[in-house]
Amino acid sequence: MDDGPLDPGELDAVAIVTVMNRHRVDYVVIGAFAAIAQQAPIPATRDIDFTPAESTDNLQRLSSALKELDARIRTGVDDGGVEFDHDARSLRRADMWNLVCRYGEFDLAFRPAGFDSG
Repeated sequence: MDDGPLDPGELDAVAIVTVMNRHRVDYVVIGAFAAIAQQAPIPATRDIDFTPAESTDNLQRLSSALKELDARIRTGVDDGGVEFDHDARSLRRADMWNLVCRYGEFDLAFRPAGFDSG
């Protein structure tokens, strides 16, 4: 596998999931990518969405995975993203993080739509 950046709009979801799993992050894949994995007849998606478990230990593992991915905040403009510092505490401060890394775009949704408490 090449570690160089993908072209904009490309997604290597397997690479992102591999890093999450290597760091033992507890999560559920949601959204269009999850629907496509279940063979739903919907168009391909440009990103993969995760809902991570919110325990402090898990969020610390997530932070480590994000560091390995060199994840950055997606801005929508020339999207190499913006660097950000994070740890378990800071990740918990937002309900949604829109991120980008060398493997493509991904989101962390702590309170996914359609669920009262996420």
